[in-house]
Amino acid sequence: MRERAASALFVSESGRYLLQLRDNRPDISQPGCWAFFGGSIEGDETPQAALRRELWEELRFEPSAAEYFSEISIAYPTSPPRLHSVMYFLVPIREADTASMVLREGRSMRFFIPEELELTPRVDPLGLAVLMLHARPADFYRS
Repeated sequence: MRERAASALFVSESGRYLLQLRDNRPDISQPGCWAFFGGSIEGDETPQAALRRELWEELRFEPSAAEYFSEISIAYPTSPPRLHSVMYFLVPIREADTASMVLREGRSMRFFIPEELELTPRVDPLGLAVLMLHARPADFYRS
């Protein structure tokens, strides 16, 4: 079974990234980890529609723009293996936008610089990889 999700790579005017501290519940993926906002693509939803729905559900936030950035697929080493694909969208925000956001999922949210996230325990590894590809493209690939 292939699970599909859409996530927001929130990037502020100062180049910082907004992440959520996920709830610490055993029934969710990545409990207690810092991760991007977003979630599952349901039924016939497009990835963009799923992202917008998830951002509304999680933050009561409607992005003015969401541009495709990258996608990662992984086979989780479970029994049986689960194939999980996440499509990431760049969502520019102003840091002041967080004042109007209502955190409805997760324990907290905050802005990070990339170097800080590299040293932070319990960060979603897929999200961290995508963030580094965005923050330091010259270190990882040629345009």
